[in-house]
Amino acid sequence: MFCKECGQQHDPNLNYCPRDGQNLHPELPFGVEHRASGFCASCGKSVVSDAQYCQHCGESHSTISFSKGGPKKNTSESFKKKSFATPSFSVAKFSSASVTPILLAVGISILLTLLGAFFIKSQVENSIIEYSGNEVTSDDIKNLNILTEELENESGIDLNLPNIYNIFTYVSLMHSVDFKLTGEVKSDIIDGEKLSESATLILQNLSLTFLPVVIFILLISGLILGFIAKKRNLSFSSSILGFGILYGIFLSISSFIANFTYKNGISIFFTDIDVLVKGRFPLIESFIVGFLLAISIAGIASMFMLYKRDVFAFIKTKASYIQYTIYSTVIMIIGTFLYTVVSFSILSKIEEVRDEYLHYLFTGPVGMIFWKMSHLIPINFVYKEYSQEESFSLHLFSSIAKFEESGFVNEFLEFSMENGIPFWLKASILIPAVFLIIAGYNLYQTHNIKVAELVKFSLIYAFIMSLISLLSNIKYSVEGKGSEIFDLGHTMFQVSSGVFGTFFISAIFAFIFITLGGYIKHYVGDSTK
Repeated sequence: MFCKECGQQHDPNLNYCPRDGQNLHPELPFGVEHRASGFCASCGKSVVSDAQYCQHCGESHSTISFSKGGPKKNTSESFKKKSFATPSFSVAKFSSASVTPILLAVGISILLTLLGAFFIKSQVENSIIEYSGNEVTSDDIKNLNILTEELENESGIDLNLPNIYNIFTYVSLMHSVDFKLTGEVKSDIIDGEKLSESATLILQNLSLTFLPVVIFILLISGLILGFIAKKRNLSFSSSILGFGILYGIFLSISSFIANFTYKNGISIFFTDIDVLVKGRFPLIESFIVGFLLAISIAGIASMFMLYKRDVFAFIKTKASYIQYTIYSTVIMIIGTFLYTVVSFSILSKIEEVRDEYLHYLFTGPVGMIFWKMSHLIPINFVYKEYSQEESFSLHLFSSIAKFEESGFVNEFLEFSMENGIPFWLKASILIPAVFLIIAGYNLYQTHNIKVAELVKFSLIYAFIMSLISLLSNIKYSVEGKGSEIFDLGHTMFQVSSGVFGTFFISAIFAFIFITLGGYIKHYVGDSTK
């Protein structure tokens, strides 16, 4: 018998060439066809697409065929490779053919974001004008005339600020990007002394209420991106990565446009004074927030568009850490959105809050507070005014007695929870618990109740939870240095949860309920087969 590769003659009992490993026997022209989907004709249960026999009763559901054309292509494997191929990143995939569809999807998302910002801007302005009894006009809001008039009454300084408020301000606020306003006043001599004073205003995550609008826009954009990627046969990972980068750049550009600097020299009582006012949305934070929101929300929507009913089968083909990240992200998106809707419903029923339109402002922050509390994470309230400081730690099962102390923080808590923590809020612990049980049930074949895999999921869940907690901590701070003009002292109100505490509590919480979901699948789900 001769080898077709090297031409050497070998013993006919050999199966492979000892020199080059070539198969010495002719291949039979046969192929195996597996039933791609459906049910077993013998037992009626669902069959696995790439199995030769039914995994329940052993009935064959494969066909072996011989033909002159060689081995027949496995249609099931072909479908699997086409539908569930793991996308790989390469520079070549960012060609003009792939960039154009991504730019189209980003362009649509930008247009929707600008329309959303315009709508929110109009609603907020109308609410302010209505609440003021038409004493405040839209021009007052655009040029911050309310603040400049107050400053002129107190100090005699007329800043005459330009238009420093536009639609891009709301684009950044929609994504809850932090805002910092600083003012400086300097003069060489006033009453024989040099003047150098400053004031700083910090607003951190006070616009969380607008995030559901961004989530809705990115879900639509993700569906569009998934549709285009499917039609153009584009890589899933590179499409989402490109979309996230471009959306992050768009948010950074919006923050850059929204930023302003006002510098002017004015004269008061024959004294020249230099005034410098800056308003800043951090550009790096804007890019990170835009990128993370885009790849998570739009990425999940694109994945559902690409794979539809097969999306869970697609997820199961990924590495375990990817599966855990996807499930954790989906839980966070659904959970925070649900709690925001619930908080809006509750706040809109409180007469004092509704009449002053505070439910629009507090909806997002309160929803995030409820979401974190439902994981048994304590919420820390801190209020500072000059040298006085108050603090309070609130958790899901706090007692009413702690609300009886006087002070700003406790007055705030008594106003929002007059009779203590309501029962429905205490019962809210069941919502993330059920989400995690469902995740543990669906991921059973991946983690298989192995401690290492359960810990891996818990750590990933805790990391995402800590990141969301860090990006949703609330802070309002005003500080003035000097006594002539900016006699503000230091006032600060902060609602936060510690990053490390959030991480460890979330990890334990996730471990318990993901394990419970796995055991339910093991003892209940498997027994129904």
